[in-house]
Amino acid sequence: MERPYKIKPPKDLGAYIIRSVADHTYLIIDRKADRCRCTRCGAENKISEMYDGETLKHNVKHYCYDCCKDAIVKEFRYGRKNITEYGRILWFRKHGRTTFAELDEYQINYADWEPKVSFWPSAQYRFTKESQEYYKHTPEGYWSPDRWERRKDVKLPYATGGMWNYYCVPRYQKTVTHPSFLRERGSDLKYANLDMLRLGFNAPDNPYALIGYIYNFLKYPSIEILEKAGFEYIAGQRANEEKSRAINWRAKDLRKILGLKPKEIKEFRELGRYARLYELEKFKDIKKMGYKVSFNQIGMLPDYNLSGKISLIEQHVKLEKALEYLETQEDDCGIYLDYLRECKRLGYDMNNKKVLFPENLQAAHEATSEKIQIQTDAEKKEDFIKSIKKLYDRPEYREDALLIRPARDPEELAKESAALHHCVRTYVDKVVRGSCVILFIRRTSDQDKPYFTLELSPEGKIVQCRGDHNCAYPGDVKEFLERWQKWMKTKKKKEAA
Repeated sequence: MERPYKIKPPKDLGAYIIRSVADHTYLIIDRKADRCRCTRCGAENKISEMYDGETLKHNVKHYCYDCCKDAIVKEFRYGRKNITEYGRILWFRKHGRTTFAELDEYQINYADWEPKVSFWPSAQYRFTKESQEYYKHTPEGYWSPDRWERRKDVKLPYATGGMWNYYCVPRYQKTVTHPSFLRERGSDLKYANLDMLRLGFNAPDNPYALIGYIYNFLKYPSIEILEKAGFEYIAGQRANEEKSRAINWRAKDLRKILGLKPKEIKEFRELGRYARLYELEKFKDIKKMGYKVSFNQIGMLPDYNLSGKISLIEQHVKLEKALEYLETQEDDCGIYLDYLRECKRLGYDMNNKKVLFPENLQAAHEATSEKIQIQTDAEKKEDFIKSIKKLYDRPEYREDALLIRPARDPEELAKESAALHHCVRTYVDKVVRGSCVILFIRRTSDQDKPYFTLELSPEGKIVQCRGDHNCAYPGDVKEFLERWQKWMKTKKKKEAA
């Protein structure tokens, strides 16, 4: 198959790539001719006039005074054949109602006085309301001839980084869009919200999102309807190939597209940028379960195992009442469910409203969590002590200023954690399993006050040593630990002998 459509590229395509797309700017200097040229803006000047008194050396960073860009100086007499840049550019042409697009791979070569840009096609597109066409180009290679083939899935092909084409040019991942797409207003894209993409939806001038958006806008009338109704984000999600069972993309009425009542549509729109496909799916799933919730309450519900989490909450309190309560607490169902579980475990009266709906959920949850931790630690105290003795049966190591000793029980870990504001209290299970040993470093002048906490592997290697708010240990503590490790090795050698 020959090239599908003969369309002329924008006249400024090469200049645009050099001016706005190129990664580097070079200041080419010819000392004999007393001239220099900026590859970015094309400005030519006399070295003696523009850079009088300044040192311009090969490969040194400098500055172009015309375009105000940082530049790398290159001597004209030195070879520059290998100074090249590669990438892809997407450009557009309009013909009546039809919009054509082409994706070209390009190469910038800086070997001559002026940089040269060469192109070779990668894909072509033809867009109308009736049909959306995509043709992929495969260049001539060792295994196949040069060919064009029409594809069913209309999308921008991803660059084959590391592969080589028929020009023996590596295809890099950089892909940009020529601003010509903003001029396609007279075609079937007349009412398309292309500016949304340009102004930063997902990424400025994202060519992948752009092709996806154009394809979906023309194929599904629902995209235009959603945009006009204030649901641009959902339209953009579809452009990024996100599909959803909650949307009827082929419908032409907003209520049928969303599958919502007018009041629900209003609530959904009020979510603003959080009016997304996921929120719509979650709302409909809850509705199918027989629960009445608002879109404002959607964010309070768990993101996974929705039915399971709701059923656990409803063992103690109705979901509607739970959500009304959580709106006053600015918290979610996850924290509330943890709190209810902890209350039940602690034997609280689960019919007491003060228990079910505390004035401060965060504070109440912290209190129950602390009680559970104390309870758990007490149950594991004996196993904790046995594990410590098994993995670390050394006596206290002491010097003039510092000492080191193992933690005696889980309660000490809790006190250490509270004093130093770190998470060592959660290491009880690790110690019981024999995964680590926890030791305390103390000042000899104040042996009861936490100073640094040391985690030791079962093999006796230091995993971490943390102080107040997880701060790193200072030099004197480091030197102390080095001497302690030497003492440990000496003890082992004596015991082995």
